[in-house]
Parts: sequence; C-alpha cells; structure tokens
Amino acid sequence: MKKIIFILAILAVLLLSGCDAMLESFYPEFADDNEVTINISITAGDISAFGYNTNKPLYIELYTNGENPATNSPVRSIKIYNKFDYTAKLYVSEGTYDIYIWQDSNDSGNYNGGDFKLNAFPSITLTGTDDTASYNASNWTNI
Repeated sequence: MKKIIFILAILAVLLLSGCDAMLESFYPEFADDNEVTINISITAGDISAFGYNTNKPLYIELYTNGENPATNSPVRSIKIYNKFDYTAKLYVSEGTYDIYIWQDSNDSGNYNGGDFKLNAFPSITLTGTDDTASYNASNWTNI
C-alpha cells in the first residue's frame, strides 16, 4: 500500500511539474495568458448625476463580441461594491470582447434593471496567448 501511495505521489508531481502547471490546475482562470485591465474611476459628480449606489453591486464584465448582458452570459465577470477607483484584471483567451460595466440597482439580476452604466461599450481584440489590453472607464450615464 505504501508503494502505491508513493507511486501516485510521484505521478502527481510529474503531471503537475512546473509552477505554472500547478497554479493553472488550482486557478484555471489564469491559464489563459491574455490580460484585460480595466481602470474604473467614479467621481462624486458621477454619483450625484447618475445615481451610483455604493450598496448595490457594480458588474465589470467581458462578453464575446456582439453579445450583451441582457441576453448572454459573460465570459468573465467581477462584482464589486463601494469602489470609486478600482482596477480589474480579467484573463481570457484570444478573441474580440465587449466591455460592459453596469449596476443592478433593483437587485433583479437583469441588465435592464440597472440605472448606472458605462456610457459606451468598447470592444477590445486580443491576439496570440500573451496579449494585453487596457481600458479607462470614466464616462458614465443612466440606462
């Protein structure tokens, strides 16, 4: 029995040899090397003009190009509360993605229920396996 456990331990080490392989097995979201950095800036003027509610979730989401939160599920999503200057890092495979940042003010879970959102939904294209893209989100409006 001890020999079997020892052999299994050696096989596990061989299968997961290398730091990257071990980390990717435990954190698969980091297996894709392309990085999208979204810098969010919400001012006091944005809060009063567009009703940003610090007690409601703000969704930072990436959708496959042409998809949206009203009808599709995001490729990557982060939900934050009570943040005014925040940097989100999302890891995805190569492709073209649309950035949606919106708030669900009535807790319906639906995009059309939010009243605070990014004014324009930009697209980003990532090529290869080690590409980076960044976007500064600072232009807000109401849905």
